[in-house]
Amino acid sequence: MIAGNPSQRKAGYSNDDCLFKIANYEAVLRDVTILSSYNPDIIILDGAQRIKNFSTKTADAVKRISKRHAIVLT
Repeated sequence: MIAGNPSQRKAGYSNDDCLFKIANYEAVLRDVTILSSYNPDIIILDGAQRIKNFSTKTADAVKRISKRHAIVLT
């Protein structure tokens, strides 16, 4: 689970011992620069209504993350 202050979140993202990482949309908005440097195989988004409008900051942040696959849950 990614949480805490900026340095704690950055350490959480770079922790390679974890098979997956869980972050909320607010963390993605704050940390999009860090997240865009990683290349995850898959991103799973819960709550598609948060990115339904493609012109929002949240949708833009999610689109900036490189990924091979994406699953969006409603």
